[in-house]
Amino acid sequence: GRPKLRRRRGFFDLLGFDFLIDSNLQPWLIEVNTNPALWTTTETLKGVIPPLVQDTIDIVTQVFDLQAEGGSVNSTSLTSPRMFK
Repeated sequence: GRPKLRRRRGFFDLLGFDFLIDSNLQPWLIEVNTNPALWTTTETLKGVIPPLVQDTIDIVTQVFDLQAEGGSVNSTSLTSPRMFK
């Protein structure tokens, strides 16, 4: 059958995942947001949101460039300094 999600070059989504951690430290996915809040209203958010947005832009740019050159994309082909730590 036809895929439900169509790949379009030059487009990307930044999704927000909300989790709950129970008393046994078991994570539970609550919801996935297609339009996550990116407010920096607390010191914690000020330390998290800007690097998240920058890393997202870095990844998207690298993927676009690699695909334009005919290369394949995987976690070892991306070079953002904060990635996969």
